[in-house]
Amino acid sequence: MPALIPPQRKLEDAFSRIRTYLGRRFPRLRKSTWEWCKDLRESVRTGKRRAFMHVGHKSNSHVCVWPGTERLSDSHLYGLFLHEFGHIGQGASEAGADLWIFEHFGITIEYKGPKCLEWVGPEIIRSRFGG
Repeated sequence: MPALIPPQRKLEDAFSRIRTYLGRRFPRLRKSTWEWCKDLRESVRTGKRRAFMHVGHKSNSHVCVWPGTERLSDSHLYGLFLHEFGHIGQGASEAGADLWIFEHFGITIEYKGPKCLEWVGPEIIRSRFGG
């Protein structure tokens, strides 16, 4: 059984691996950042949103993350971060964010699980991000 990783470190590791990989092709993505988002936490808590992450709240290259996201599987975590990077690269469209990732990196973001969240296969995580 793998050692448990502290929540913030798990998110930072995934974010950093994705940012590095995508940033090789699009250097502007290397400036992207993330942080816990109190506003998003409140939206999820009250049932107004099912989102675990979003962009554009602070800047177009900043990903806001709901505390609790670290409990998701790596496949969901990487899928969510990739989707948000798709927004940073493409813009506001939900489908366009996934399409941008596919067109530029050949990664298909699927939607799986009880909440139908963004997901990428473990083989993609290992082969592309070394995770």
